[in-house]
Amino acid sequence: RRPLQQPSAAATHRVLRDVIAVPGNYCLYDRSGRRIDETVSWTAGRRRGPTPASIDPTAVVETVREPVVFGGLLPKSHFGHVLLEAFSRLWVFDAGVVERGRPIVHFTHYGRDLEPFEQVLIDAALAGTRAPLRPVTRPIRIEEIVVPSQAIILGQPMVPAVIPVYDRIRDQLVGDVVPDDRPLYLSRSRLDEDRRRTLGERTLEQGLEQRGVRVVHAQEHPLVEQIRMVASARTVIGLYGSALHLTILRDVEGARTISLDPRTPFAVQRDVDALRGSRFVHVHAQLPLHPRFPGGRTLAIGPYRNVVLPRRTLRALDRLL
Repeated sequence: RRPLQQPSAAATHRVLRDVIAVPGNYCLYDRSGRRIDETVSWTAGRRRGPTPASIDPTAVVETVREPVVFGGLLPKSHFGHVLLEAFSRLWVFDAGVVERGRPIVHFTHYGRDLEPFEQVLIDAALAGTRAPLRPVTRPIRIEEIVVPSQAIILGQPMVPAVIPVYDRIRDQLVGDVVPDDRPLYLSRSRLDEDRRRTLGERTLEQGLEQRGVRVVHAQEHPLVEQIRMVASARTVIGLYGSALHLTILRDVEGARTISLDPRTPFAVQRDVDALRGSRFVHVHAQLPLHPRFPGGRTLAIGPYRNVVLPRRTLRALDRLL
């Protein structure tokens, strides 16, 4: 078989009949056990999850006779990936492709239980669709399944067909949003995890607070409150990272995202803002800390991965704000 090639993000669908789903494999198979390539999930040129080219078709132990929808897979339990990739195929319910209430065959990440934040987001995304999730716990044959394309593939422009899904998540969780003109800064300086901490961020926060910017430590607030704050802020500022992706839930006039990045712009966030029609601004503010010097000496950087230059960054933000 020819090597698989990543498709383009799109809002198209096909109705397939007599297909097989196997637990642990993140794709579907035809009656002969051959992989159905359009059911493979992609991100930034890579296939997601186990997708063997073929299976034993005789292993089927159950037949699902009611029509279902292929929901793809849930990505790893990383906040940004879940927010941007878990709902990539659910646009079909809002586009009128299938009737609401049709069950979704959805694969979870290596069979793990959902994290609480994932369950909250999924419940909100499915609210109104009346579409239950049908886990694949043993090999099953499906008589009819609608396979939507991925409307979001990281590294590609995002397809507007997914916007109603994110509007529904926001509306279900926070209701009406009152726009707030005060700039909001999403801080990582108090994170318990050490992989995303940045030297100089506390000094930067002090300078921002003196300029009337709200400094928020998102992890200290419930998810619903995080969404409410970001969805209402016309200007959201943050270091390169997934917290900024909450702006995919924002729909206010004059919105912009100021991303304090390393040398290159945060491409995924730029795509999020393009999807939402908001302004993306790149500020070169972070410098990577390299763990090794020439000659093999180790640089002890502790829990920090990057360094931010507060004075230069504040001067850039003064011009923008």
